Amino acid sequence: MMNIDTKIIKRLSISNLTAQFSEQVTLAVLPIISILILHTSAEQTAILQAINTLPFLIISIPAGIVVDKYKSKNLMILMEVIRSISLVFLFFLISLGKISFFHYLF
Repeated sequence: MMNIDTKIIKRLSISNLTAQFSEQVTLAVLPIISILILHTSAEQTAILQAINTLPFLIISIPAGIVVDKYKSKNLMILMEVIRSISLVFLFFLISLGKISFFHYLF
């Protein structure tokens, strides 16, 4: 029988795997949607893809340093909470019309 910590880590790992899968799908589908629906040029699509990939390049090394210093369970929980809050905040801004990504990009 699994103890509580193992169950929490298993659930958190599945949640993280689902989030990572969603991010990878976004990386693949975003250029296709921008071309087919928004009729963007090759240059605009490349800029969009670069903007979408830039956070991974900037944050990877500092995040690796942080991961080595803290317990993985606590860090995973914190990152999922931060991700959820930022997505809700972004959705809130978009729904109010305060931010429009495509308006500024194209």
